Amino acid sequence: MSFLDTQPAEIHLLQGSERWEQFRLGDPRQMLAALRDFCRRSVPLTVGVAGMPTVVAAIWAVDEMKNTLSFNLAPEAASHIDAIVGAPEVWAAGYLDDAKVQFECAGLRVERSATAFTLRTDVPRFVYSMPRRTAVRVKRADALAPLVQFNHPIAEHARVRMRVLDISMTGCALWRAPGDLPLPPSAVVPRVQVQLDQNQGFITDMLVQHMTYGDDPRAGMRVGCAWENLPEYAAKILESWISRGRRRRDLISLDL
Repeated sequence: MSFLDTQPAEIHLLQGSERWEQFRLGDPRQMLAALRDFCRRSVPLTVGVAGMPTVVAAIWAVDEMKNTLSFNLAPEAASHIDAIVGAPEVWAAGYLDDAKVQFECAGLRVERSATAFTLRTDVPRFVYSMPRRTAVRVKRADALAPLVQFNHPIAEHARVRMRVLDISMTGCALWRAPGDLPLPPSAVVPRVQVQLDQNQGFITDMLVQHMTYGDDPRAGMRVGCAWENLPEYAAKILESWISRGRRRRDLISLDL
């Protein structure tokens, strides 16, 4: 699994892993600043082993005196957490603004109470910060934005309708409003109906990859998704729509 993927990757096991050294934050002050930013903004992190089940967690404390990080875990993490804690190498990955940040969770342990799980790990020795992959993404004004509709992967009888923030040939970013059902990373959502505009759309599967809060977590959340098994007809429709959008003044092209 590549470090460019949203899910955690075992960087030092990759062939030619030296190429990622340029993305390593070597200054302890930079590393702590990134960890505090995750904590302050309650940014969701994907925690687990590359290619294996993962859980979603958020840092709620950075304790420099005890050299520990503390994470909150959702109750639904119970089915995977024991396997993750027992794994020899566990990583956490999440997005801060325009960069994917990843660090190893050494000394991982879990504390249980009647109502919650707390995950603790040592403050990492290394933190990697990698700019988002380069891909042309198109964004429209909110009133003209594409929409997606699908049956929710957790509550299958719930039909969900979400606004698309930006879209590319590899995936899209959705806006999850406060109070909406969560979309867990690694969930595959089948038969997503993508409505690009009044006349064009397609149906495809979608993989939920990551979630990112804005400056105000109460305002909602950005959900990054990748297309899964994008049909050939859908790829042609999307490519044509993006190409036209880049030439129109009411669309903005972004490099992410």
